[in-house]
Amino acid sequence: VLQSLWQTVLGTLFSFCSLAYTAQIAFDALLRVLYRSFVSGKKLLEWVTAGEGEKKYKNASRLLLFFLYVKKALPSLLVGLLMMLFSYGGIVRLLGCLFVLYPLIAFLLSIPYGKKERIKEPKKQKLLEYAESSFLFFERFVTEKDHFLPPDNYQELPVARLARRTSPTNVALYLSSCLAMARLGLRKEEEMIGRIDDTVNTLLTLPKYRGHLYNWYDTERLELLGQPYISTVDSGNLAIALLSIKNGLKECLAARDLCKKIETLLQGMDFSFLYNEKEELLCIGYDTLEEKQSDSCYDLLLSEARSAYFYAIAKRQIPKESWWRLSVPVTAKDGHIGVFSW
Repeated sequence: VLQSLWQTVLGTLFSFCSLAYTAQIAFDALLRVLYRSFVSGKKLLEWVTAGEGEKKYKNASRLLLFFLYVKKALPSLLVGLLMMLFSYGGIVRLLGCLFVLYPLIAFLLSIPYGKKERIKEPKKQKLLEYAESSFLFFERFVTEKDHFLPPDNYQELPVARLARRTSPTNVALYLSSCLAMARLGLRKEEEMIGRIDDTVNTLLTLPKYRGHLYNWYDTERLELLGQPYISTVDSGNLAIALLSIKNGLKECLAARDLCKKIETLLQGMDFSFLYNEKEELLCIGYDTLEEKQSDSCYDLLLSEARSAYFYAIAKRQIPKESWWRLSVPVTAKDGHIGVFSW
């Protein structure tokens, strides 16, 4: 409780410190919009992403960065100085002092915590060994007999048994692994493209609902298993994987026809029926026999459904406001602050 209280106090102080600068930024944006909209008619779509902004000053010294903070905050600094010098109230002077200190505080908070450590060669080789050994599972069990679909699991004890069923998430993991093995140089690109193509050809033939794969399939008979159901998480995982693979292969001439097949799968996936308009959230899934959404919804930002939200919003199949409906509960333990996930 004391730690939470302390975090709240510090957050409030920082809000007061940045108050003048925030007003300065808002006023500057307002003037730019008015001038460009009604006078110049130019640079109406000017936009610099945070990533591009960071690249611009990537190699700048800390001293230079500090002066940039001061330069950008000059108007709010002048306001703070005037408040300190010419106001009579102690509270107003204190607030002015906070405005003046803002560039220094913001600069100190922007300094990266700790040093970034590169993976040393022995550890790198160990990670590559893990990747190699993990992919052996797919090489052994993703075969023509199972229509090039990955099994759910393999049981060694007490009896060796292969679970000849698969889900969209299993397929997404397998396809992503194929691309990763090629990128890591652990397998030939032509071999991995062939594997991906074989699986994608099977996916094109599987029964679907509004472009979505069902929850479970028998890999030998390609039949649905259990109650026909569309899982929001599974569909999100598969969509992101397919999109990643298409982008990863677009520069490969030999994979152009494959990319077209992947695009066909992506274009068919419609997430709008998984959106609960009342809750403004994605539901857990959809029962296709009863044509009914699940009663529960995904309402945490750090959840397994985040990929589905991200993809569906980007494709404009659900309102972007649903992203802001996702809760971000903060917790603290052992001096570390984090966000709840599940």
